[in-house]
Amino acid sequence: MKCAKCGKELSSGQIFCDACGAENRIVPDYDPIVEGDEFDDELQRKKTIKRKRSTRKKAMVIALLLIIVLTGVVFSGIYYRNSHSFDFQYGKALESYKSGEYSKAYTFAQKAVNLDGGSFDALTLLGIIEVYLEDYDSALASLESATSLDIEKVSDFELLDALKYLYYVYNETGNYDKLLKAAESNPDDAAVQSLLSKYLVPSPGVSLEAGEYDGPVHVELYSSNKKLKIYYTLDGSMPTESSDEYTDAIELVEGQITLTAVCFDESGRRSLYESRTYTLAAQPPSDPVVYPQSGTYNDEVYITVTVDDGCTAYYTFDGSTPTTSSTKYTGSFAMPEGNNIFSVIAVDENGLAGNVVTRTYTYLPQVEEDESIEVEE
Repeated sequence: MKCAKCGKELSSGQIFCDACGAENRIVPDYDPIVEGDEFDDELQRKKTIKRKRSTRKKAMVIALLLIIVLTGVVFSGIYYRNSHSFDFQYGKALESYKSGEYSKAYTFAQKAVNLDGGSFDALTLLGIIEVYLEDYDSALASLESATSLDIEKVSDFELLDALKYLYYVYNETGNYDKLLKAAESNPDDAAVQSLLSKYLVPSPGVSLEAGEYDGPVHVELYSSNKKLKIYYTLDGSMPTESSDEYTDAIELVEGQITLTAVCFDESGRRSLYESRTYTLAAQPPSDPVVYPQSGTYNDEVYITVTVDDGCTAYYTFDGSTPTTSSTKYTGSFAMPEGNNIFSVIAVDENGLAGNVVTRTYTYLPQVEEDESIEVEE
């Protein structure tokens, strides 16, 4: 600070100048023009600062509000997306189903199917829920759709789960033909056959397994349910109620025979077919029994031939092999004179001939000598 009069340097707080004795004014003289401008500038500066601060504060508030709004929008979008996603709807459906809230579960399951109609789990779950709600027509559509899919992998349900409820619905809605078709389409699937067995008419039992046998065999058919009727064929065709009804053991004689049997209940529903193929080696008739034995005879003798019931004998007297074109044996006859080779066969009802039986006969009847007496003369 300097003295305003002489310009000497004054110390801080010094009131009078040591050189000239002039009073040192601590507060500078007021220049209204200069001081007024400075005041306006300061005021304007403060207002600017205040305005900037206010603007900044408003901007921060707006930004905060925007962040809150955007956060709300984002979370709302996420919630909306999740609540309308397949996984969310299916998960809620499964949860409600397990807790026995079938109506609630149905709503979620239906939405899940609408979002992914090719989901085996969703269709199966929807069908099962519809079964519990006794909406069998809808359950039929859902479960048939599920079981028609090409299933690469399963998670919550197995194919047998869907089939179990589907077969139940078939039975409840009177679709017996579909149950039969399912059984006939999966003859070697023990699990499927087990599920269907409770709904189908039981098949007949067959006493003799398929195979090759010597000679005639007898086959019996049976059922544990005495109210069922059994029908059968022997030519491989499918028996109906117009086919032969089983009443007693069936005799199979020879050749390849396919026995097919089926049961019918009182309402006309049939069982699965049971079929067996038998190959029977033809058994020739027994050898004819011929009397008398080979030999030489002088007295008159009658030749007798005995064959099995149902068989016919044919013979020759020249040593040739007899056939059905040879002389037919009809009863005992006198042995012809001379040397003869008698050959005979037996032929059964099916034309099968047995072994040739041969006898050699020599019949020389005795001639009585004339006993006359000569009288000597």
